[in-house]
Amino acid sequence: MFYSLTEEEGTPAAVIFLTAYALSAFVIAYWTNIMWLDAVIFLPLMVLGIRRLVDGRGWYLYTFILALGIITNFYMGSSNKDIFRK
Repeated sequence: MFYSLTEEEGTPAAVIFLTAYALSAFVIAYWTNIMWLDAVIFLPLMVLGIRRLVDGRGWYLYTFILALGIITNFYMGSSNKDIFRK
């Protein structure tokens, strides 16, 4: 939210949507289980990385967050494979 407010396009509509994203029912329901909130944490960082990539300010953040997202989601998918066995 701070990043959006410091940018030129930090409009009141952006503040409203950022607050709605932060206070969504999913986050409130799962705030005690941090393991399921990785996508919620990574999404704004991934968007920031894409913005930096498009602006030509580097690819490091996007690559790191994308790799971290793939690793954590692969781990979660492989740890739940026992559920689907017959």
